[in-house]
Amino acid sequence: MNGDEGVVSILLGQSEVNTKCTDQDARTPLSWAAGNGHEGVVRILLERNDVDPDSIGIDFLTPLSQAAGNGHEGVVRILVERNDVNPDKAYHDARTPLWLAAENGPGGVVRILLERERSILIELTNEAEHCYGGLRGTDVAKW
Repeated sequence: MNGDEGVVSILLGQSEVNTKCTDQDARTPLSWAAGNGHEGVVRILLERNDVDPDSIGIDFLTPLSQAAGNGHEGVVRILVERNDVNPDKAYHDARTPLWLAAENGPGGVVRILLERERSILIELTNEAEHCYGGLRGTDVAKW
């Protein structure tokens, strides 16, 4: 896969093209594009309703896992911004995309994934403060 966005767009315009097709490892076109860092192709595929952004291959890797493990910061950023992608979905031996990024990739991917976790924690904290009348986390723990 060379990431030619023009060719992908032409192919997706054909009625017989199946974006859910998989190879022998159950990897989808999105998984291949993500794992190879083809941001443009990832964006094109994600515009479609028939593409599962959190699909799992036979190796239990999601497109996010593929991108994170290979250090593709742009693709990781695209995927973690979506609500339908679970950044904590674990590989068969319990390795998450964050683990794979820390193990194999550059620090930029790790920072992106940690920032997403931080923003989720802030949202949860704000929601808890609202629900519990401004109680801090330590107060809630005592409660």
